[in-house]
Amino acid sequence: MKWLYFVKYKTRAIAGLSCILLVIILGNLLVRERFDKLDKSMTSIWNDRLKPTVYIYEISKNLYQKRLLVQEKGISTETTSQLAAHNSLIASHIASYEKTYLTPDEKTEWNDFKKHITNYSHLELAALKGGTAQNSGALEKEFNLAIDNLNRLSQIQIGEGNLIQKNTKSVVSNSIAFSSLEMALLIVLSLFTLIVLSVSDKRLFQQHQRQILN
Repeated sequence: MKWLYFVKYKTRAIAGLSCILLVIILGNLLVRERFDKLDKSMTSIWNDRLKPTVYIYEISKNLYQKRLLVQEKGISTETTSQLAAHNSLIASHIASYEKTYLTPDEKTEWNDFKKHITNYSHLELAALKGGTAQNSGALEKEFNLAIDNLNRLSQIQIGEGNLIQKNTKSVVSNSIAFSSLEMALLIVLSLFTLIVLSVSDKRLFQQHQRQILN
């Protein structure tokens, strides 16, 4: 009979310990998955939001520098090399921006921007060959439209960044909540296992005493 009690209560203890291990394993898997999401979110903030913001700023800066150059010295052969340098930098930042992830709204705004910047470049080239006052007015119009696109793209970056930040906070909060629940279950299951072990040992000890007395 002693071995029957032993098997019965030790089996319960093993079952309790198995539950503890199962909870720990599942908890670790879930936390790992959430931290993977957190890592992706942080990477996305850097690669798809912060970097594009820098690219937008650099494009805007070079456009304004070109405009200032034209206003001060006009479009002539003397400013050709400087304008070409700005155009090269703008093209480089445009290529870098297009390697990032673009939302549907971003794609629409970005395509509009490329249309206006292309028109601006064509008008600029025509002006270098001897444009008219009408050409100058068209340049100003395309410049303003391109800058408006860049400003709206900056606002999209801010909105998407805030959305990623909220999702990141949600992942962290859920991970903390689950970790707390996991710890509570671990304590409960540990206490349950200890109780089962103590009860089984007590009954075995009493059974052994009765056998000695008999």
